[in-house]
Amino acid sequence: MNPVYNIYRDFNYNFVNGPFYKTDKTIKISNPIKLWDYTIEAPIGIGAGILLNSKWVELYSNLGYSVLTYKTVRAYKKKALSMPNCLFVNYDGGLVTSNMPSNKNNISITNHFGIPSQDPEFWMEDVEISVNKLKKNQILILSVFGETRRELLRCVEMAAETPAHAIELNVSCPNVSSDLILDRNLLIKIRNTVRVPLLIKVGYPTQEFENYIKPLLCFIDGLSMINSLKINNISLCGALLYNKLIEAIKRYRTITSLPILAMGGINSKDRVLEVLNLANVAMFVTAAIFDPLIGSRIFK
Repeated sequence: MNPVYNIYRDFNYNFVNGPFYKTDKTIKISNPIKLWDYTIEAPIGIGAGILLNSKWVELYSNLGYSVLTYKTVRAYKKKALSMPNCLFVNYDGGLVTSNMPSNKNNISITNHFGIPSQDPEFWMEDVEISVNKLKKNQILILSVFGETRRELLRCVEMAAETPAHAIELNVSCPNVSSDLILDRNLLIKIRNTVRVPLLIKVGYPTQEFENYIKPLLCFIDGLSMINSLKINNISLCGALLYNKLIEAIKRYRTITSLPILAMGGINSKDRVLEVLNLANVAMFVTAAIFDPLIGSRIFK
């Protein structure tokens, strides 16, 4: 394995020194689709968790991923939570360990970072750098977060000033307490600010959440799903999420035909094909940390 992120070091170390997978390769994965008004070179991408800055965006752009999501930003600088931020979870979900499993197809991890962010002056400039590093028919989505209505709206306003091709509202992180309620009035203000496609990142759907999201669908252009899932006080990512992802896509498909960017345990060709029968783009996160070439192998 050639992990891109060193889970034995803190977030700032990885931010400054990573990514740790080095290659001179530029890989083109070609299976074009339309997504909104964009032509996308292939229906695979990277979720927000691992594209910490423009260096990480450039790496995965060079490896052929077409939809790249810049790690969630805030309207102010915030440090990551203290270590450990990430531990391995054995495949039955019982044991949390720092030991890397030998089978990269079965990797599941915890996720406990607290949505860190650089200050807006940095990330606004870095998003522009990231966009300039993209290849033809690749797009950058900028993920944003706020713990209050005012914070989220301010973050969206700044994000709208960047050349990002789409903006994702992350309202489903299980590791951060928030007073935010994304209601119709707030979303109208956001919609009037954003001139590019607007997504909401959602978690596993409860009936309550489905009822909450339905009235908001007319103001957005897509959904990304699912965020990490809290099980037995562990925020779970990776292979163990896959069945929950499929359940979530099917449930959301009963209430909307909007584009869905799907992530959560996608780590094989069979899983990519199953996801693309239900959703529009298959997004890698955990699998692409430990196996950055997974996309090119699947589509070779």
